Amino acid sequence: MPFATRRLPRAERRAQLVECATRVIAARGYSSSSMDDVAEAAGISKPVLYQHFDSKLALYLEVVRQASGRLETAILSALATEGGTRGRIRATISAFFGFVDDHRDQYTIVFSLDSYEPEARAIVAAVRSRLTAEIARAVAQGVETDARTAEFIGNTVTSMGESAARYVAADPELDRERAADSFTSFLVSGLDGLYGIGD
Repeated sequence: MPFATRRLPRAERRAQLVECATRVIAARGYSSSSMDDVAEAAGISKPVLYQHFDSKLALYLEVVRQASGRLETAILSALATEGGTRGRIRATISAFFGFVDDHRDQYTIVFSLDSYEPEARAIVAAVRSRLTAEIARAVAQGVETDARTAEFIGNTVTSMGESAARYVAADPELDRERAADSFTSFLVSGLDGLYGIGD
């Protein structure tokens, strides 16, 4: 592929490189991807790539940071939904499913982390921890329970949401709306049986 000749503003070029790296790493995995692969995908020379990221790891960490951040933003927005506990649960499940369908490469980066790089794993773990805490806070608003139990439920809902997202990713023919409704009813029925949350 010939190198691009159009000069881009630095911020725009950096965003383009992260986008290209996300596609490359999602398709090949971190270990099997190279800076050459990313430069070729972006249509630039490798020296230009190194002007923005001084190593493959630095680029990868930015890819992971942005992918995790997009997921966090989607889930936090869902948790802010009006409509009571059921509404927030339904919105959160839809946000997980939407992340799969609308941002498949970033979903792959976050949910199929194939690197043993501790910094990358720490980024994902930190986002997951914050989301679990926010889900626990949302649960605590709708039920009468202690903080430790709310944290346990929040962690369980997060884990189940991630598992459901993986199932959705593996089955493109699955009716997303029906699945989200069924999952919502399952979770709400369980919480209602324990705490009488209603809708």
